[in-house]
Amino acid sequence: MKYIERPHAQQVPHLSLSEQEILIVQNYLLSPGFHSLQVTDVAEGRALLSTFEASLSYLLRAALVNAPGKEMLSDYLPIGRELEAASAEPGQLEQYLLHSWDYDFVAIEGTKELLATEWYGRFEQLLIDYDLIKTMPVLMLFYRQ
Repeated sequence: MKYIERPHAQQVPHLSLSEQEILIVQNYLLSPGFHSLQVTDVAEGRALLSTFEASLSYLLRAALVNAPGKEMLSDYLPIGRELEAASAEPGQLEQYLLHSWDYDFVAIEGTKELLATEWYGRFEQLLIDYDLIKTMPVLMLFYRQ
């Protein structure tokens, strides 16, 4: 079984990023693979995601994985509920990832609620098993609060 190695998350010291800082973060975030950033809280993480998405006019299909029932960002496709529903039936999560997974960028809100769901660990493992993290950028946001 493979696991995503989680090196220390890159820390974002403040939200008002300069143009140069946004370009640096974009280069980091747009590389295929699993990336992580640590921000103060969910509000700051969402502001960063909104800034990032607004600066990339060619990012057509950005998705957000968060705990079901949480408020969504308007520029991101909400897929937490879809993943949860797919995981309820044997083999459906695998089918979803193999046949419906068509995103340019995926952000994951690493909240305690999401990480505690029954399906999240399996979802993360399947991203590795099917090499999906090698074909697209996947960003995990960690929170100090």
